[in-house]
Amino acid sequence: MAKASVAPVILIVDDDAAFAASVAQLLEAQRYEVVLAGDGAQAIAAVKEAKPDLILMDINMPQLDGEMALLKLKGQPELRSIPIIMLTGVEDLLDGHLTATLGACEYLTKPFDPPELLAKIAAHVSQT
Repeated sequence: MAKASVAPVILIVDDDAAFAASVAQLLEAQRYEVVLAGDGAQAIAAVKEAKPDLILMDINMPQLDGEMALLKLKGQPELRSIPIIMLTGVEDLLDGHLTATLGACEYLTKPFDPPELLAKIAAHVSQT
């Protein structure tokens, strides 16, 4: 009996529910499983339960912003290897600081180009 393939799990962390839903729809059309979180605190809880293959995270969010959530996730050895792509409308924060210093693997500015987002995700997640 052949083993069923499992879709990669992508955690979308964004306080804009409409934006998160549109990204989720794009990813689900590509056969990714999607989990949503509204801020960094929810993301940290969701990571432990959903065990995502990749995280897409906004920077400016209430409660716990993307930068602090990124630091907390990368500070936990069991979560450190999860690739994190930052999605942001704040271009001045994208001077390489997030990728080089804090540990995000990629970033995209909003509004993003869907094929570019899918390519970045594919570069870090293999669908089995």
